[in-house]
Amino acid sequence: MRCSYCGKNEAPFRVEQSVGGEQRLHWMCVECAQMAGIMTELPPRMPRPADLFEELLFGREDGSVTERRCGNCGTTYHEFRASGRVGCPECYTMFHHDIAELAEREKRPHAYNGSLPDRIEPYRTFYVDREALRQRLQHALDEERYEEAAHLRDRIRIMDGRGEE
Repeated sequence: MRCSYCGKNEAPFRVEQSVGGEQRLHWMCVECAQMAGIMTELPPRMPRPADLFEELLFGREDGSVTERRCGNCGTTYHEFRASGRVGCPECYTMFHHDIAELAEREKRPHAYNGSLPDRIEPYRTFYVDREALRQRLQHALDEERYEEAAHLRDRIRIMDGRGEE
C-alpha cells in the first residue's frame, strides 16, 4: 500500500480519522507519520527469550549473532523461522530442535507422513502408523476424550496382535 500523503513510499501505518461522524481511512509511510507527529521514532523490537538464549550460545566475540545455516542448501535459521519451511532434508537435522518446538507449540504429533522406500513399506504399519496412533491416543487422553482414546487403544492392540482384550 502506498502512502496517502506523499504517494511515493510504502505505508505500513493505517490511520483512521473521524471527521464530523464520517470515518476516513489513510495509509501513512514512516516519514509522513514522523512529520505529522504521530510517530517520533520506530518502536524497538522486543527480543524473544529464545533469541536471547541463542545469542548467548552462538554469539560472537563482537556481540553479533552467528547465523545458523544449513550446510547443504544454505537456508538460514531466520529464513526457516520466517517461512516455517525447510530447504532440504539436511535442514531437518540442522533445525531439529526448532521444528520440535514448533510442533509442540501447535500440538501436532511428530509422525512421519512421507513416502518410504519399497523395502521398508511393509513395516509402515508397525513403525510409523502405530507410533502416530500412540501419539493421537496420548493427545486424546490429555484432552479427556475418552471414547476416542478407547477406540485408538483398541486399534493399537489389534496392530500389536493382542486383539480385543
